[in-house]
Amino acid sequence: MSRCPTEDLACLAGGVLLSAAAGALPFKIVPAFQEVFQSFNADMPMVTVLVLRFYPALLALPVCVIASWLLWPRKERRGRAALLLGAASVVVVPLALVLVMYLPILRLAAVTVG
Repeated sequence: MSRCPTEDLACLAGGVLLSAAAGALPFKIVPAFQEVFQSFNADMPMVTVLVLRFYPALLALPVCVIASWLLWPRKERRGRAALLLGAASVVVVPLALVLVMYLPILRLAAVTVG
């Protein structure tokens, strides 16, 4: 078995680091919102409840990047695939968190205004 090229491993490392950042971000954001939501005494959307319960699962993102690298069908492109997955997670996770965390606030504002 031949050794992996340096570029391939660098892409893997970049993907793992990006996905680790995306997985750690909810630990900074979600607890702050939990305190706010507890003061609402209102029903929250199911997607928000799920994120509040299961956000620690995002710590598995680096494992997913490594698994994609190991299982990618074309070995010459697996480094790029891992990097792309890590980059996508660092973009998608924060955007999804903002949407999911502000959804109850926007819903409550719509009820108050309406």
